[in-house]
Amino acid sequence: SPKKVQLCDYSIQSAATSQAVIMCYVERSMEDSWEVIPVGLLSNGNAMNYVPIKRSIR
Repeated sequence: SPKKVQLCDYSIQSAATSQAVIMCYVERSMEDSWEVIPVGLLSNGNAMNYVPIKRSIR
């Protein structure tokens, strides 16, 4: 079975009042490996409406 690796961990008090949290993004580094970059950005939007989330990540 694949090894389970925790990608990020947050404790954001104000997240309880937000519709969504953009926790991280993944990018390829200069060394051609993948990195998980923590963000922790609160956003509007949900699985039924991604438009506010897309606006937040731009």
